[in-house]
Amino acid sequence: MTRWNEGSITDIAARPRFHREATPVWLVTACTLLGYRAPDLSKPFRYADLGCGTGLTALTVAATCPQAEIWGFDFNPANIEAARDLAAQAGLTNIRFMETSFAELAAMAADALPRFDFMTAEAVLSAVSPENQHHIHTLIGRQLRPGGIAYLGYAADTGWNEFVPLQTFMRMTFEAGSDASDLAVPGIFEQFDQLKAGGAHYFQRNPILEHRIAELRRRAPADVAHEFLNQEWHALMFADVADAMAEMKCDFLGRATLHENIAAASVPPAMLPLLEDAATLRIRETMQDIAAVTPYRRDVYRRGVTFMPVAEHRAALKAITVMEMDRRALPLLTWQGPVPADPELYQPLIDALRQGPLTIAHAATLGPLAECPLEEAADAVAMLISAGQAHPLPPSSVASEARPWVARLNGAIIDGITRGEEMEYLVSPLLGAALAVTATEALLIGALSQGHMSQGHMSQGHMAGHAPDTPEELIEAVLLAMRRGGRSMTRGGLPVDDPVEERALLREGLSTLLEHRVPLFRALGLLTA
Repeated sequence: MTRWNEGSITDIAARPRFHREATPVWLVTACTLLGYRAPDLSKPFRYADLGCGTGLTALTVAATCPQAEIWGFDFNPANIEAARDLAAQAGLTNIRFMETSFAELAAMAADALPRFDFMTAEAVLSAVSPENQHHIHTLIGRQLRPGGIAYLGYAADTGWNEFVPLQTFMRMTFEAGSDASDLAVPGIFEQFDQLKAGGAHYFQRNPILEHRIAELRRRAPADVAHEFLNQEWHALMFADVADAMAEMKCDFLGRATLHENIAAASVPPAMLPLLEDAATLRIRETMQDIAAVTPYRRDVYRRGVTFMPVAEHRAALKAITVMEMDRRALPLLTWQGPVPADPELYQPLIDALRQGPLTIAHAATLGPLAECPLEEAADAVAMLISAGQAHPLPPSSVASEARPWVARLNGAIIDGITRGEEMEYLVSPLLGAALAVTATEALLIGALSQGHMSQGHMSQGHMAGHAPDTPEELIEAVLLAMRRGGRSMTRGGLPVDDPVEERALLREGLSTLLEHRVPLFRALGLLTA
């Protein structure tokens, strides 16, 4: 008998995860850079998150786009419960979560759901059965409106094919044991070490495995379990996904990992002529994946291809606006690829970002870019976005309307962190996206925002009261919130029991945060006090 979870990991709660490439502002930016029309974010639109998990990405879109109608779908009732609870706590009225499987969604009548402007599936396609992959494609083909954008994130075969036998071994080891899936992960890594130490030739013949396993060790065991202990895990080939989407009248536009649309930044220089001579788009994309050993693809599709006329495209490119994402002194930029950043080219852009939001039109006047075509300025800004140095901005009218919605969502998240929940993001109304934060950073924002958070959250008493007036009051406020959530300061990974030492560590940490992170939080609208 087939279980309802179809071999997926459901014995442990999924951690809230945010995916920037799946947000409307990011997808519209990608489409514009690639020369395609995308939905207008200043107008009402509909957004669907297929396999939404605990809903953080969908909730972020709902809070930062109050004019939109957001839907989240997931088959795990625990995920939907968590998502609905956070939406209710934040008072978000433009989002709906539905507990349903892909098979059930695909079996619904076409008019049972609305037509969507954006449909996204992050880390889902390669984690479900071929049958469910077909259901996802069918659903997108049926519910994505003409001109709508689809986003698919999935493990690519070029990065994981050698890992397939190890993933099967992971699953078998987990099924043979009695531990919860996240507790089984460290033991599985130990068995990998034993296999390698025992002289298993598979490791010798596939040296990339050492790199892949090292990557997995750095991830939280729960995340590894949710992705790699699934019964249905498949590293997929781009051409197969693109063919299935083409059957649904959805054409591949490019990648949401923006620098991967710039071949010179993604493959060795000797590969560039080969890509140029590729007979088809599918061959070109496959060649690029082989050249870069791509482990994960983030693909953007459009239902109906409509290129922008040249004049419209140039105007849209010039209007793209980005904001700096790090207020600390920035080191010389380097890329994880064959092309190092040219300081003569990028330093003027970084200097301009430090002064405020930067348009591509302005970037095209700076340094060597003043002598180059507009497209080179667009590529340089795309590289800054991909590197996390900058982030695209939604329309200012949307960001302004989103501020109270985002404040309520951030208040609910901080409230959850104060109760001890593991949530690692807060939302920026200016970016239309979430920002990774530590629990200490979130509690600091909560303390500094006292008196400015929504009455609904202050009434719960977790951080109610006036904003701290002195550094010592701030330390006490954050310490109190940490203790309510069962947290403490750590040294060398171990909890600090001495109250004096704990305060000293927190004082040192808060000093650094106040100097380097709080100015960024204020600039991004996370702090308004």
